[in-house]
Amino acid sequence: MSVTVIVRYQAKPDKIDALLDFLTDLQPMLLDAGCKRISLLQDQTKKHHIFEIEEWESAESHEAMVKQSEEASEFDQLAELLETPYEAYTLDTIHAMRGS
Repeated sequence: MSVTVIVRYQAKPDKIDALLDFLTDLQPMLLDAGCKRISLLQDQTKKHHIFEIEEWESAESHEAMVKQSEEASEFDQLAELLETPYEAYTLDTIHAMRGS
């Protein structure tokens, strides 16, 4: 069963565009690693709050990507762009509905 990963980033106010560019540039690597879908969202009033919603084939495929990226220093630049460390949540879908 697929899992959803939600990552919350709080960019430094002068690094919002740089963070968005960084995350957008990483998306092809995530898709190659088994991510099915990725969305970047920005809070409407607190523009420095960025959320990434990822759908993965499994929690294990997400964990493997994170480990590989950390070993390859893919995320080194990220700390320079953030006010606070990012928060990531791996979630199982309990119930979902779609409107028409």
